Amino acid sequence: MGGYHLQAPGYPAFPLNARQLFFLISNGHVDFPAEDETDIDDKNKRDGLARLLTVAQILIFLIKSVVRASQHLAITSLELTTLAFIFAMILASWFWKDKPQDVNKPFVLKSKASISEILTSAGVIFNEEYIYTPLDFLSNEEWFINMAWTRGRKFLRQATLNLLWKEKDPSRPVKKIRSDIVPSLSLPLMIICECLVIAYSAIFLAGWNIAFPTPVEGLLWRITTSIMLGFGFLGGWLFFFVDVGVVRKQQRNAASNSALRTMGQGAVGWLVPRNVLSQVNERGPGGAGWEDVYFERIPKVPRPLLVVAATMSVVYFWTRLFVLLEDFVSLRSLPDSAYTTVAWTRNLPHS
Repeated sequence: MGGYHLQAPGYPAFPLNARQLFFLISNGHVDFPAEDETDIDDKNKRDGLARLLTVAQILIFLIKSVVRASQHLAITSLELTTLAFIFAMILASWFWKDKPQDVNKPFVLKSKASISEILTSAGVIFNEEYIYTPLDFLSNEEWFINMAWTRGRKFLRQATLNLLWKEKDPSRPVKKIRSDIVPSLSLPLMIICECLVIAYSAIFLAGWNIAFPTPVEGLLWRITTSIMLGFGFLGGWLFFFVDVGVVRKQQRNAASNSALRTMGQGAVGWLVPRNVLSQVNERGPGGAGWEDVYFERIPKVPRPLLVVAATMSVVYFWTRLFVLLEDFVSLRSLPDSAYTTVAWTRNLPHS
């Protein structure tokens, strides 16, 4: 997530991803980093005790919820939502278990070559108009949904004149890599993610028979949570169809117009479409630059699929909003057993 920054002469330092770092090292623009695992771990501000306490709190809440259900005590919708968030947090914590937390000062790699010289060595004309950093062309292939979301963010900023949706730091190059950049997913990983989304949605559906202040709220909860689970099934398969049947087909058709350049030794390489390089090189400094090229690379999805996807997204937004609001609105009237504490001794073996 940008643990290494490039410092080139006369240019602000900016973060590097793994592919960009490999390119710089392979072409002799920077030296191989001297840091080892202990140096990286030393950047971590989160100690083992804090993580242990967090895990302990999660386990206590999980055990308490299971015991409450076994003793037929009421579980509120807010507790169900908390369980769903815990499920998502456990997944994120697993993937981030080796990621240093709260890193304020990155490792800086200094280059004797200027940014213009680095780009020229890769066959790209230097252009100040880019999305994240001057080395955007060496970034991993982004998931098409992620690219569409980036474009949507820009539209929202323009539509609201930066009043309701404002970028935290609009300066370029960026000072850190965004955490919501999702690379293109492999088919097995897409299936795994689909199963996880369904499991997440099923947690809300587990509140089918919980008590609500009014029958209408209970009915709306069943409808909205069913829609959420249905979105997990239908939405997942829709994205799967669009990704595999449309997007990757376009990418395969465009492969013949792409230039595959191998850097360093072995089979590691990077793919830069010729049409993208030509557009940037023709426009040059002061032209439309990488931002327009980035948006032009968003795959063309058939309009009917876009309408279906947009409709599903709007419906899902309102269902999630209802669930979050109902979590707090339902607190105005809870069943008596919701205030009953767990009788732990009932679950202990005794004669």
